[in-house]
Amino acid sequence: SDPEPTAFDRAVDRCSAVTALEPATLVVLALGAVAVGVAGVTTATIGGPVATAGLGIVGGGVLVALFLLLQ
Repeated sequence: SDPEPTAFDRAVDRCSAVTALEPATLVVLALGAVAVGVAGVTTATIGGPVATAGLGIVGGGVLVALFLLLQ
């Protein structure tokens, strides 16, 4: 018999049912949020225009990824 789904699997299934997005898309969204979070913390720590530009580049990359995924 198949193993019982884990709590994580059940949560992903519920999120997929509510949002009508595939699990892979949800994972990409989560990774994008982590990337923006790391870029934000780095910008806050280092400061300056170059770090701010890096945050903008990361944010733009996440937006492009979302656009391509949701087409």
